[in-house]
Amino acid sequence: MEMQKLKQRYWALRERGHRFRQVWAARSFRDREETRIASNPVGTPGEHASAAARWLATAQDHGERGGFSKCYYPISGRWEKSYPETTGYILGSFLKYADASDDPRYRERARRAADWLLDIQLDCGGIQAGTIGRPDVVPTIFNTGQVVHGWLDAWAAWREESYADAAIRACRWLIEQQDDDGCWRKGGSPRVTRKSENVYNVRVAWAMVRAGQALQVAAFVEAAKKNLEWAAGCETKPGWMDKNDLWDCTQPISHTIAYAAEGFFEAGLLLDDERFIQLALRTCHAMAGAQRSDGHFPGRLDSHFCAAADWVCLTGDAQMLLLWRRVASVLNDHQFDEAASRLGLALRSKQAQLHPDKGVEGGLAGSYPISGDYQSYSYPNWAAKFLLDAMMASLSSA
Repeated sequence: MEMQKLKQRYWALRERGHRFRQVWAARSFRDREETRIASNPVGTPGEHASAAARWLATAQDHGERGGFSKCYYPISGRWEKSYPETTGYILGSFLKYADASDDPRYRERARRAADWLLDIQLDCGGIQAGTIGRPDVVPTIFNTGQVVHGWLDAWAAWREESYADAAIRACRWLIEQQDDDGCWRKGGSPRVTRKSENVYNVRVAWAMVRAGQALQVAAFVEAAKKNLEWAAGCETKPGWMDKNDLWDCTQPISHTIAYAAEGFFEAGLLLDDERFIQLALRTCHAMAGAQRSDGHFPGRLDSHFCAAADWVCLTGDAQMLLLWRRVASVLNDHQFDEAASRLGLALRSKQAQLHPDKGVEGGLAGSYPISGDYQSYSYPNWAAKFLLDAMMASLSSA
């Protein structure tokens, strides 16, 4: 009996030591990265776009058959499995970058991604939640909408009917899941706590407007309008959207705030509906007021657009920079240019163009500092995607 107690105590101490070593390794890594970031050379938007594109190509090389690895974990040196959702919208970024850089290799990479997504589309037409290889394969609204964006980009590039057919099947499934008021309450991701009534699904509505107009299916546009109307009704203060976070809607992350604003803006442009454009601009105004002295946004914000976190969600930063640059380019409205310049400089300072770990070089961490609560200690592919988009938009607005 005494021996059994000794064994239990040994294993308890061993586990405690293991946890301590993990925490110590994480803190040590964070401190080293903070030192490196402080000495990062800041280049031009074009140089940082090139670094982000190279990192994304590396992420694709570590994925399955053209899909992009979800993220890189620098402490363990491990690449995650491919992520269908973000593969969908990264391929469009690669098509744009191929043209901007005159590098056809990125066009071929985009095609591989589009074809892989055809292979994994579910029989119902939807796209699964999470990464490839999980045992619980279920279709989700948001992921499906982002892949529709990718297939529409592929169809525009190559005019192959397989991409149009896949987008149509996906949009039909989205309509089947939609409630009468336009909200998608079914098909939420099982990976997050909040699974229904998500305003950021307007980025799905934007995809459906694109599909309806490009493929001449009026039902897709009408379904998208219903969702946009429902979501617009969730604005409780100028630019503030209720029901707009993955976990805590009282203090959403800048990532979902930007998703919603982008969806309203781009769909509003396609529909020529000033209501949705103005809603997005109200969010742009509010976020400009929330910008920190270092150029970044708080990772979470409350309903007054005040800081609810002391860390930064770098993905949300890149998305808002992209949106501000789009406002300047499309509307010839330059009221956010100064704020965008400060944000762009802050973002470029957080991306290492050179790094001893090639899984880090050119990528963008989930949070700053990297220990922050969003995608802690990882480099997610969508952060690099939106950084690439933002840097290309900054080049075109220069």
